Amino acid sequence: PLPQYRGGSPLNWQIINGEKKIGLSVIKINKNIDDGPLLEQKFFKLKEKHDIRDVHEIANKIFPKILYRSIIKLFNSKNPFINKNKNLKKYYKQRTLKDGLIKWMIYDQTDIYNLVRAITAPFPGAFSYNTDGKKVSFLEVSKTKKKFPKLHVGQVYKKTGQTYIKTQKGVIKVNRKIGNLKNFEILK
Repeated sequence: PLPQYRGGSPLNWQIINGEKKIGLSVIKINKNIDDGPLLEQKFFKLKEKHDIRDVHEIANKIFPKILYRSIIKLFNSKNPFINKNKNLKKYYKQRTLKDGLIKWMIYDQTDIYNLVRAITAPFPGAFSYNTDGKKVSFLEVSKTKKKFPKLHVGQVYKKTGQTYIKTQKGVIKVNRKIGNLKNFEILK
């Protein structure tokens, strides 16, 4: 939604920021980035289970409809533009590969969950490194109520074929990954 999500990777950023609704906007282009007058805006609910693939699929169905309505408004209305709250204006940078690094000492369970679902395939995925310096990409994680109080942040616990990692606050369950966690610190 504009003007809140000007700049790059707006769908990814909305998931990372934990928005409850995803916004799409149609604007008339001007010389500034995402600064033109707003013609149409539509929101849809971001469900807890949605990842970036789901969001793209939904957005790709909605966007042609709001674009069509915008074109009709331009031809049929003397003032087709919607007022924007300029106080909400914020710019987000285009995400890069290095932005996917999981900062275990800073991020909590929700931060990591949102990051992973925001940049999973077809994007490169959130990642970390094991103690051998090998990259581990996380493609799907889930939040869990498990506590594991003896773990420290970033530590891995494996139990009955399930893998859990302690975050700054809470624990995530690793559902899909690329790479080896065996050189993370593991408690048996």
